[in-house]
Parts: sequence; C-alpha cells; structure tokens
Amino acid sequence: MDSVLFQGLIGLSMAMYLWLISAGLTIIFGVLRIVNFAHGSLYMVGAYLAFTFYGLLGWPFWLAIVLSLLGTGLLGLVMERGFLRRIYGIEEAYQILLTFGFILILDDLVKIVWGGVFKIPQIPAFLDGAWPVFGRPFPVYNTFIIGIGVLVAVGLWALFEKTWWGRTVRATASDREMANAIGVNVPRVFSGVFVFGSMLAALGGALGTPVRVVAPGIGATMIIQAFIITVIGGLGNLKGAFVSSLIVGILSAVMQQDLKKLLAYSSVKNIGIILVGIGLAMIFYSFDMTLLAALALIAALYHTLNHAMYKGLLFMGAGAVLHATGERNMEKMGGLIHSMPWTAALFLIGCISISALPPFNGFVSEWLTFQAFLLSPALSSPLLNLLIPLGAALLALTGALAATAFVKAFGVTFLGHWRGHQARPGHEANWAMRLSMLLTAISCLGLGVLPTIIIDWIDVVPEQLVGSTIASSAGAFGWMWLTPIAHERASYSGPIVFLGILAVVVITYLLLHSRRAAIHRVPLWDCGFEKITNRMQYNATSFSMPIRRIFGFLFSIKERVRQVTMLGHSAFPKRLQYQLRVRDLFWGWLYTPVVDVSFWISRKVGMLQQGRIQVYLIYSFVTILVLLVFLR
Repeated sequence: MDSVLFQGLIGLSMAMYLWLISAGLTIIFGVLRIVNFAHGSLYMVGAYLAFTFYGLLGWPFWLAIVLSLLGTGLLGLVMERGFLRRIYGIEEAYQILLTFGFILILDDLVKIVWGGVFKIPQIPAFLDGAWPVFGRPFPVYNTFIIGIGVLVAVGLWALFEKTWWGRTVRATASDREMANAIGVNVPRVFSGVFVFGSMLAALGGALGTPVRVVAPGIGATMIIQAFIITVIGGLGNLKGAFVSSLIVGILSAVMQQDLKKLLAYSSVKNIGIILVGIGLAMIFYSFDMTLLAALALIAALYHTLNHAMYKGLLFMGAGAVLHATGERNMEKMGGLIHSMPWTAALFLIGCISISALPPFNGFVSEWLTFQAFLLSPALSSPLLNLLIPLGAALLALTGALAATAFVKAFGVTFLGHWRGHQARPGHEANWAMRLSMLLTAISCLGLGVLPTIIIDWIDVVPEQLVGSTIASSAGAFGWMWLTPIAHERASYSGPIVFLGILAVVVITYLLLHSRRAAIHRVPLWDCGFEKITNRMQYNATSFSMPIRRIFGFLFSIKERVRQVTMLGHSAFPKRLQYQLRVRDLFWGWLYTPVVDVSFWISRKVGMLQQGRIQVYLIYSFVTILVLLVFLR
C-alpha cells in the first residue's frame, strides 16, 4: 500500500506540471475561442526570463518568477492588442496560421538573444534535497510543485466564481454581444484574459526551469502536452485520448533495446490506429453519414487483421533470433543476416508491413484510415473539422516514428557486425520455423496486393453495425483497383504497385550484378583510426538518441557518464563508462501499483494454505454449514 501511495504522489506532481501548463490555454480558448498554438512559446519565454533573472543574474528565485510573469504578460498584451484582436470570430484556420507564425518568430528571437545551447540552472537551495515519504526519498521540489498547483487551482476557482472580474469574464464567454450591450468593455476583458493566460504559461515555464532543460523549441514540445490535456478536459473530444496513447506507445518502442519489448510496445500504436478508426466510425454514424462510418470501420477491422499477420511474423522472427543467439538485447547483436538469411528476409517483410509501406498489408489499412480522415470536412461541426485533421497529422507522425523504430530493429539486429562477446551464432532457424514465417509473410503480401477481395469478406460487419457497406464502390473496377468511396476521390492498385516495385528491384539487381566492375569492394573508411572494432558501430542507443532528446519528457530517463582516468587526472582519460536507463512513466504510475496490490492480495490469500489436513477439514466443514444455512 505504501508503494501505491508513493506512486500516487509522483503522479500527482506530474499532474500539477501538466495543470500549470494547460490552465492558461484552457482559459484562453474558453473565453476568446482562440486556438493559441503559441501558448508553448509563451511557456518558453517565461522559462528563459526566469533563467536569466535567477540563473544568470543570481536574483532570488521568487523575484525571478514574478519578473518572468510580468515580462511574459507584457508580451501577451502586445500579441493580443496588435494581432489577435483582428481575427476574433473568423475561421480557426487563420487563428492557427497566426499563432503558428508567433511560434517561429519567438523561437528565432530566443536563439538570437540566448543562443541555441541548453540551459540547466540549479534548484534553489531551500527547495533542494528530499525527505522520506513511505520509506523512500521524495524530492522537496516535487512537493513544492504540488502545493503551487493546488494553490493555483483554488485561486482560479475563487477568481472566476467569487469575484466581480470572474463573473464578468464568464458572462463575456457565454454571450459577448449581451455583455457588450450591458456595458462590459469586451475588448478589455479579452486583453485581460489573454494576459492572464500568458502569465499562467510563464508560471509553468518558470517553475520548470530548475528541473527541466531550457532550450529553443521547448515551446513546440510543451504545446503538444497542453493541447492534449485541453482537448481531453476542456473540449470534450475523447479521440484525443486514443491518439495520445498511440503516440506514447510507438515512442516507447523507439526507446527499447529489447527486441521483444520493442514489438510489444509497437502493439500499443497499432491498437491506437484501430481505436481511431472505430472513433471515426462512431463520429460519422452520429452525423448519419453511414457510408463514411462503414469506411472507417472497415479500416479498423482491416488493420486488426493486418496486425495479427505482421506482428505474428515479427514475434516468430524475434523467437528465431532468441533461439539462435540466446539474446534479446539488440546492443549485443548485429550481422545476423550472414548466418540467418531466411530469418532476416522474412523479418524485413514484417518490418516493411508494420511501417505501412507498399505493397504490403499495413499500407492498405492505414491508407483507408487516412481516407476517412480526409473525408471528415463533410462533417457539419467546426470543432471536429479542426480536431480531426490534427489527429491525422499525429497519425502521420506515428507512421514516421514506427518506420524509425523498425529501421533500428532490423539494422541493429541483422546488419553491421556482431557486437556480442562470444562468437557469432552460425545456424539458421529450422525448416518448421521458417515455413511458419514464410506463410505469414505471404499473407502480408496477399493482404496488401488483393485488398478488394478481403474487404468483400469483412464488409458484412459494417452492414450489420452501421447499415452501409463499401464493397460495391471498393471493387467497382474489379479486383485490381481499390476505390473506397469513388474513383474520382482516391484509388489504389496493389497489383500494379507490387509489379512496379518488383520490376525496379529486378532491373537494379541486374544492372549491378551483370558486370563485375559495377560493384567495387574497398576497405572501410576508418576516420583516421587504424584499429576499428565492432564496438565503434552504431547501436540501438545511439540510433534512438535524437528521438530521446525530443520526446524525453514522456519517459523517466537517467543517463550517467563516468570517466576512468590514469594518474588520477582528467587530462589522461583511460575509458568512459556510459549508462542509460529508460523507463515508461505509465508503468510506475499505473501498472506497478496494480502489481503490488495483486501480490499483497496473493500473499494474504496464501495464508489459507496451512499444509495441514485438519485445517482443510475445518474449511470443508464451515463451507457445508454456510451452504446449509443459505441454501436450505
């Protein structure tokens, strides 16, 4: 139970960070109806101002926070009075373009003034350290953040519920024309609300300065978190939760060095795509657009079938690698394509399929999902017309991240040189294992080349659920062409794409191998080093480093570099020791407490097993008495 409470405190501190970041964005959207994508840039400006006053000038931490709030509030006043006031009431697209322009401008100004180097100031002395909570050290600064978050929440409630200004703001948000008619200065209220929201963003940036890296571009990172929180809590769109789980799942896969864990985490991404398709089907069905609902539902069902095929292929390939090497850690693999060519080729097909590349099956289901996204402007809801394209953009991002994850998985495992300490294993998987992988690889190809036949089989499900089908339009031009809604809108020919790619591969192979002089083999360039070793090649950790730097806030990452010197002086380094630990934040917040409670219950239940026949007879006797009492 102590572990559960401790994890709850960690989750609460993280929740307060997210609350401080998203509170201002929620208020601005609720009153001004402005989608302020520059909110993250205001967070960044507040962080840099606090760093300047506290980290560079050495002023007191409290004073630095106050001055950063005032400076960012002044910037927000200039933005609202000079620019945003001119776009109230017009289409959201213009608001997004203007606020996105502010992102670019403020990022460049930060680079000009503060440079492009990361800034990491020290935690204030009076907030540094930790105190024991449930037998574990809990940072004092996290406690401080929890307190500030609670104070801000209570203060905002009191401000908007108990003060004249709060009632004026709520009246203006409810009906700005009526508020203007009774004498409320609506432009002044809008200016005050935007300045107030900007200062809340600066508060999140200033308080995060001692524990988060201050760098150009952090605004773009933070706006993703803030906007997801605002969508889930303020805009009431549940599809944002599906897309956020999709993003976190595939990023977890990119961070993994364990081959089987990478495959397991990538399942979260695919489940997210399936849920997105189901969510779109529900949205279309609620607007009585049954044909589009059938399209989205077919995309979800097709992706479910595809996921079973290529994920089964990848897990069988990982099992063959584990059987041959005894290793799951990709850091200790490499060059297996030489000793396991069949497994490498079939695993590559699985990687191409899960990365949604033609002509394999993953491309077809994700292409159908994108078609459903592209038809969403037919909805009559302006809010959904704004949010659904954002979901499509996030889906495209996950596609790129999935390709990154599986380029790493295949490249580090099968290409390059063997990284293990023992000799490289020299045996391929047996014929039974290869045959099972071959059958699933053929299934991936068939599902990608002949989608119209598969859609005709599964079209009965949307017919029963939403009362419409797409089989007639999807196969209107025969088995060779897939036209989901109409051929004027979009079409795809799996057979033609497959034959085209096959022709390019065959022609390229013939051109390179028909003449002996076409390929030259030369010694590897060693960058001036005479003795290059297998340890000098790219590994899984170095491959994922750029992604880790950008999306590190979603994980618990600990890096440690230790230098071993000769003669006890740093000028004579002997070797460097690098340690990296990447953990899923959600594992500690969500799963670990459940596991701990399950073990606690198991231990208590296990006390019933005394190992003595007399005790078991007493159990039987008591059970018989209970049955006689209640079932007589």
